[in-house]
Amino acid sequence: MKKNKNKEFNYDDIKIGYYDQIYKKKSGIQSAWHNIKFRYVRNEIKKKSIVVNNQVAANHSVFADLQQFNIIFRNLINNAIKFTPNNGMITISTKIKNKNLVIEVSDTGVGMTATDVQKLFSSSENFSSYGTNSEKGTGLGLRLVKAMVIKNNGEIMVKSEPNKGSQFIVELPIDIN
Repeated sequence: MKKNKNKEFNYDDIKIGYYDQIYKKKSGIQSAWHNIKFRYVRNEIKKKSIVVNNQVAANHSVFADLQQFNIIFRNLINNAIKFTPNNGMITISTKIKNKNLVIEVSDTGVGMTATDVQKLFSSSENFSSYGTNSEKGTGLGLRLVKAMVIKNNGEIMVKSEPNKGSQFIVELPIDIN
């Protein structure tokens, strides 16, 4: 199946196998952040007066499918904005660990209980909650993120505490395996 690089993401594509074929290449994190910031989230950040602490190293990149990587990164940032209250903070950072790039998206948002964290990636239970400004969600985003992280030979982890915030940690290869 041929992949249309300009096509927007559609959940039905996952179900029919559209994302089974991935096209990995080196992708810069800093450029992905700027693309997401200016195309998708700038207004929401401004509306909620959120401070974004960008600690992404300019030379850090991953070896992943560019479209899937952008979906992963955008979803994590959108969720951080959604669950961070007005005047809160989001920190985006990267570091190299072995042959992986560790990308951390942390927020000072509402956080989650350990029980809720367990439900995030569950395929048997749909978990969704409203954001700090009553933003709606479908409960599908993080499950798709996990599937795409795995397809790109990575891992995703979550640390969270109620009323203190959440940290999503994604590890992806930095080079061809």
